[in-house]
Amino acid sequence: MIPESYERWRRCITVDCGLALTPAFIDARLAELRDGSAHRTRRFVEHYGEAHRDRVIGWFERARRELAQPAADDDGHGRSAETREAPPSATATPEER
Repeated sequence: MIPESYERWRRCITVDCGLALTPAFIDARLAELRDGSAHRTRRFVEHYGEAHRDRVIGWFERARRELAQPAADDDGHGRSAETREAPPSATATPEER
């Protein structure tokens, strides 16, 4: 099945195929997809068409942007709300304060 949305494409890459969307992987795929003379790109276009190639390039670009941005719940130190420790005052009993 050919993905029709970014979310389905991302799941196809990361879950179904088990590939990590690393900066190096994304950059390599973008370079190849943008090279109309590359053998794999020509084959891709023959099978899926130019419009789908353009969509996939856009999805790789979006994935690259998402990697460059911290998650919305990231505290700026690589810790999400789930892994961040609460300040001691928030967890201390009245006797410990």
